Amino acid sequence: MQALAYKEQAAHGSPQADHLAQGWEAIQRAAGALCSLLGRSPHSAALNPVAAPRPGVSLEQAVGDLCAMLEQGLFVILKARENGADGQIAARTLLERYDKERRRLLVAEATAPR
Repeated sequence: MQALAYKEQAAHGSPQADHLAQGWEAIQRAAGALCSLLGRSPHSAALNPVAAPRPGVSLEQAVGDLCAMLEQGLFVILKARENGADGQIAARTLLERYDKERRRLLVAEATAPR
């Protein structure tokens, strides 16, 4: 149900859909930065989230949580590198967690009632 509502909003260019698109874009940029730190190619992320990953959580909250997790994690990793630490293990762990949460968003879309 929520997936359909989001798709309809996105089709009409609603402010909520625009906000979600901006959040998802920020998430993809942060993930790309992590990939660069690890010497990996950036993820293919043409799919956008359109359903919440678990019951009781709005799509906006799920995207906001993922964005905050990446922002804070990337900040800590960059500060550690600035102070001479390697940061590879932390970057790999954060990227793995991002992948897991991203898959949850995309799987929720694939299994959402239509």
